[in-house]
Amino acid sequence: MYLDRLRATLDVEQQHAILEKEIVQEIAFALGQSAAKVDHALLELELIERELGTEANPGRRRLLA
Repeated sequence: MYLDRLRATLDVEQQHAILEKEIVQEIAFALGQSAAKVDHALLELELIERELGTEANPGRRRLLA
């Protein structure tokens, strides 16, 4: 009797779908954070490349490298 009432109130498939959706959202969030970190690193690299390319002083250029 108890299990019948429990099964009537608990939809396992629905809970599975909710859990799956939460996992997908967490994965998407983590990937978004990773993408932001990669974008930031690429920006830093581009700025360093520009600075190296425009630096006239060879000693300073070696320090930047």
